[in-house]
Amino acid sequence: MQSKPYIIGVDVASQKADLEIHDPDDNELGKFQLQLANQQLNNTMEKITTLVDKNNTIVVMEATGTYHRVFMYCFLNRGFKVIIVNPYQANSFQRAASLRKTITDKISAHTLIILYRLHQHQVPDDLEANIELKKLIRTYYALVDTQSSFKKRVKSILAEVFPLVTSAFSNIFSKTAVLFLRCYNTPDKILNENPKNIFELLKKTARKNSLWAVKKLDAILLAARMSPSVEKAKQENVMNILTYLTIIENIETQIQQQKQYIEKMAQKFPQIKLLMSIPGIGVILSATILGEIGNFTRFNTLSQLVAFAGIDPSVKQSGKFNSSRNRMSKRGSRLLRRALFLAACFAIKRNRMGLLINPYLHEYYQKKLDEGKPKKVALGACMHKITAYIFAVLRDNKKFSLVDPEQHKKWKKTA
Repeated sequence: MQSKPYIIGVDVASQKADLEIHDPDDNELGKFQLQLANQQLNNTMEKITTLVDKNNTIVVMEATGTYHRVFMYCFLNRGFKVIIVNPYQANSFQRAASLRKTITDKISAHTLIILYRLHQHQVPDDLEANIELKKLIRTYYALVDTQSSFKKRVKSILAEVFPLVTSAFSNIFSKTAVLFLRCYNTPDKILNENPKNIFELLKKTARKNSLWAVKKLDAILLAARMSPSVEKAKQENVMNILTYLTIIENIETQIQQQKQYIEKMAQKFPQIKLLMSIPGIGVILSATILGEIGNFTRFNTLSQLVAFAGIDPSVKQSGKFNSSRNRMSKRGSRLLRRALFLAACFAIKRNRMGLLINPYLHEYYQKKLDEGKPKKVALGACMHKITAYIFAVLRDNKKFSLVDPEQHKKWKKTA
């Protein structure tokens, strides 16, 4: 039987960290402060190493944006095992542990030790690789969100200077539409141009036949004739459109590079291939899910994973009152919740061949709609189903197989 470990509680600030060390019998061995200065940091780490058995020591710290990472690597590089605690869990536990409304560094470091002793968090198998994956994923979504904000700005300007352009281009950010908007971004420019030149641009850019180009030209000319002419601030709007389109294209280049980094990093995680076997989940979503979940062994039940994702219903109950309007708690990982939502949206759709990606989930979604549930509620139910798929795949370490739910129930009864 493995002996209880030494515990180092680390409360992190921007330029320092307060530490408290306990031996396996929970006796306090000392309190230290780590400063971000090489000499002081190295001296303190040497003192800590003499007090504990490095091979039987757990370092516990809470996630604090980016500040905790430098201290995390200080311990990881010296061979310590590190656990990162959710700050909401740590703060809730600290408030519950004391009646006084006081939060200090010393109390926080001590609380982290108690929290570990009570809950025995699992040490991630490869914390560094998981953190690097999470960094790549979060940068990817930051780029996507930034690009989305500039697309909204372009749409806002077009709604003013060329409101009917969307009737000609269903996706105004397609390659053809973007090149077209660079040359012809107002109705006047289109109506004053020789239609033959517009036709040649469309045919060359889209690489489609002449019939498609003729139909597209007719739609563009109709949209230009029907759109009202806006004289005021036209030049400023045109300049902004060109600037924003350039920014969108540059961000798209960065997004594609980030996807390549993620795909390369994903090869280090066999669990990502398992998650990709679930219909509707590709490499980006599977990397997002695994990066946010981290060490799966922390979750003993499906309900724990559901709660971590924040898709469990909030409970409003007092005495005889029991609310019938319970929304998602949304207290878990926001990015994991986003990935589950996207996976649910993809899974209930059809692929390019017209086939349902997950016919059983689509049927379940339609059933919820037929019951009178709003679309968001029905999608939330699908997110629960996909979370169950993820839990089963990671628990059994097996690829997902699409099975009729009724057959699965019969199999479970006979098993």
